[in-house]
Amino acid sequence: MVCGAPSLNGLDGELRSLIDACHEESWRQEYASPEGYAGAAVTDFRVRKSIKLLAEGIGAEIELDAIAREAGLSRPHFYKLFRTQTGVTPHLYVNTLLMEKALDSLVTTEVAIADIGFDLGFSSQSAFTHFFASNVGMAPTDYRRAAKVLRA
Repeated sequence: MVCGAPSLNGLDGELRSLIDACHEESWRQEYASPEGYAGAAVTDFRVRKSIKLLAEGIGAEIELDAIAREAGLSRPHFYKLFRTQTGVTPHLYVNTLLMEKALDSLVTTEVAIADIGFDLGFSSQSAFTHFFASNVGMAPTDYRRAAKVLRA
């Protein structure tokens, strides 16, 4: 997709659409149960509070146990309630937020890859590169290089 994209705007638009679709899916609340029940929107104030804390904490070292405590929940109850309310695990939600910020930084800035990783809370450039490559399928340097080629 990266090499075959006609323009940076097209690639950026496709990636943003994919991120938006993942985000929307996480909020859709359609859970299969034996009775075929489809749940409602996020209604629990503790989950809404934890989502706000997660979004505000991106770029810092996020400890899900601390988020659970801040929301007034035990760790197991937090994980279960978060998944029930959002359709995704807290860890997957955090990874989505990190990827969104990483993609944006790589395309719109010239900040060094290591600095982007550190800003997102990774302990080293290799940890960030591993995370990025496992989610996107290519290293952040390759992604940025492809974005520059498409931009030209």
